Amino acid sequence: MKKNILRYLTYSLVAATALTFGSCSSDDKYDVEGNPDNLIYFKAGEINSNVFTANVRHTPVGDYSNLNINIPVFVQTPVSSNTQVTVALDNTLVDVYNKENGTNYPVLPEAAIELTKATVTLPTDAYSSSDSIEARLSENLLESLAEPEYLTAFRIVNINGNGKASEERGTIYVKVQTGNDYIHVSGNDEITGTIYHTPIGSMGNVSIDLPAYVSQAAKVGATATITVDNSLVQEYNAEHGTNYMEAPNGVLSIENGSVSIAQGETTSATNFKASIPTDKMEQLTKPQYLIPLRIAAKRTDGINVEKAGVIYLIFNTEEKLFNENQTTIPGSAISPEEMLNWTVDKDEMGSVTSPGDWAQWDSGSYTVDMKETRMVTGMMLQAMYAEYGHSWYFINSAKLELSEDGSNWTNCGTATRNMMSWNGDYQVYALYGGVKARYVKVTFSHRYANYGYGLDALQIYAE
Repeated sequence: MKKNILRYLTYSLVAATALTFGSCSSDDKYDVEGNPDNLIYFKAGEINSNVFTANVRHTPVGDYSNLNINIPVFVQTPVSSNTQVTVALDNTLVDVYNKENGTNYPVLPEAAIELTKATVTLPTDAYSSSDSIEARLSENLLESLAEPEYLTAFRIVNINGNGKASEERGTIYVKVQTGNDYIHVSGNDEITGTIYHTPIGSMGNVSIDLPAYVSQAAKVGATATITVDNSLVQEYNAEHGTNYMEAPNGVLSIENGSVSIAQGETTSATNFKASIPTDKMEQLTKPQYLIPLRIAAKRTDGINVEKAGVIYLIFNTEEKLFNENQTTIPGSAISPEEMLNWTVDKDEMGSVTSPGDWAQWDSGSYTVDMKETRMVTGMMLQAMYAEYGHSWYFINSAKLELSEDGSNWTNCGTATRNMMSWNGDYQVYALYGGVKARYVKVTFSHRYANYGYGLDALQIYAE
């Protein structure tokens, strides 16, 4: 089987149901109007033409077509007696079509199309035949159709009874478009993830745990396998305008690289499984990576398909300090008494060391000088009125930045309300581990910031 698959392309495989060509509106106008002969003709095809289009798809589990021609013939004036109309393939018309339309379609091999019903009957006093011309593509020759497009034609060649074949509409052209479809794992076969580097190690989820599937029931069973193919990284970048890096060799662990799709099925019974183990994540220091997994297939009829699809594992790496939804913070809280010796660029520390102090901080950004360097592990924030059990008062978002010199800052991340757990009437902003800092910049927003509410109490934690 010829398979020209240099890269992954997504094709929507045509539906398995027959492509049936029937009559169009009775208002169609051909050369039948005003002609003294009683013309026999086909009604218009696609977009008011006499050209119909069908599709052939080559896949790792068989070749498929939706072509199943079923076309009646029509007559300008009802015939006075039963009239038989016969159609035959005439590929000399392909050259005529190409010259008239400036195209260069190759001729569909005659053996590739089967004219299963070539003669139909126009009954007495009828405008259309009681049966239809029928044709289909030969299943045995589908895999040999390797050109992107073909054209074939058939025309009325004999009329036994009343009438004459229309010159314009006595011919039907069938355009056959071919393409490839593949083995997939998702809609676009791109699996995304993120790896976070934290002070206590790297973590994240870059993995695949999905079955393989094909768009139509497999005509032939196949076993599909995945292997890393980094030669596709450059190709992907060129096509998508990206700049993903190759991952180091061996960083991806393939736990199950072989699955089978049985004949008549669309999905494998087991899943492809691959992941980047935690102990390998620290090797990934670039911002973005791409790991292409080439799918190959071996069919039960012995045919090998080396390029049966591609899965792309695409992931980012980030430095992450904020640890979401924690109720506790490493280390211990620095005492309010010690905090009173600190200075802040906008207010006195005393306004946030004692809950209930009416001189609380309004929503905004505050830079605190702790007077000495510590290993900061997080903070707890109490919104005004939260200590009275009013849960609808809360810090809506909080951002923590740390610096040793007051000039170069480490952004620990911005946490929304849903990312901070509650510890009593405090909201918890925890880090994975200690970050060396003398200066602490806290930026926050109270739910009711527009009404002058703010931060009632702040606790800084350190190791």
